[in-house]
Amino acid sequence: MRIKKLFFPVLVSIISIVLAGCNPIKDDEKESNKLIMTPCPHERPVMCPDIVEPACGVFSNGGVYQYQSKCLACMRHIVSGYIPGACPNK
Repeated sequence: MRIKKLFFPVLVSIISIVLAGCNPIKDDEKESNKLIMTPCPHERPVMCPDIVEPACGVFSNGGVYQYQSKCLACMRHIVSGYIPGACPNK
């Protein structure tokens, strides 16, 4: 009988703990995750496919320039990496 009395409060506690751990990502956190720079590969591409998928090339001095694709951005040796999508200030 005592087990039945403890079952419900313990079950509610476990469910509460599990649900508290489910923390959805907010829109502003999603936006900041997009701004993480991906470094260009050591071996730079020589040719790129004709794909239009904007990428923000990040120069080694911190400047940025918007390219048609990440491949075109990394083709330039002055570009140290890229951020997927349009540049934040454009």
